[in-house]
Amino acid sequence: MGRHFKFGLVFVAILAAAFCFGQGGRALGRPAKSIGQRVLAVGDSITLGAGSLGGYRAPLEQRLLSEGYKFEFVGNLVENSNNLVSPRHEGHGGWSTTDITNGKAGQSGAGKLADWLKTSRPDTVVIMTGTNDPFWVPRQEWTAKYEKLLDIVFKYNPKTKVVLASIPRSDSAVTGKSEAEALCFDIVKTVAASRRAKGFFVTFADTYTSFNPALDLFDAYHPNANGYRKIANVIYSALVRR
Repeated sequence: MGRHFKFGLVFVAILAAAFCFGQGGRALGRPAKSIGQRVLAVGDSITLGAGSLGGYRAPLEQRLLSEGYKFEFVGNLVENSNNLVSPRHEGHGGWSTTDITNGKAGQSGAGKLADWLKTSRPDTVVIMTGTNDPFWVPRQEWTAKYEKLLDIVFKYNPKTKVVLASIPRSDSAVTGKSEAEALCFDIVKTVAASRRAKGFFVTFADTYTSFNPALDLFDAYHPNANGYRKIANVIYSALVRR
């Protein structure tokens, strides 16, 4: 009886270890999959975080670290990031999608997306752009801008994980951009789904639908701390999606 009892204890211990650590020894509660060791945040002043220190990157970093993800933000800029453990990014205030693709005249040292990918070597790229784009161009031309961004990323590395985010709502009474922002949401969602259907690792982040301009804006264009937290939570969900 004693030998059987000891065998039973050993079997229970093995089961407990399997439950706690799962396959490959992963401790229960730790991330099942990496989001990528090097994460590049690309965009305009919203990625920079105008209106709140660290923008969406600060609450996103806090949540990822609290969930046990090991990563770092990469990029050439550190502006508006002194509250982050990992301060780097490519949030260029006032830049359009075309500027991000081609570079911006008069800012020769700032580079462009292909340059940032080469120097930062990201595994994951978070893209949110469009707020500064001219909104009167035909839909197909606007779609082509996002397609071009993804072309550049996947030329760098076809296995890169991309989070393609819509732009949040602005104060349309001031900006007059309500229809354009709704169109941008639809275009970005469609482009992300199309690339994912082709086998690329692209996830869509809907920062538009739940964003409330009456509560979530610092000024007519930029989120406040609450707005950036909303954006961070949406991007977090897109990052950890398989």
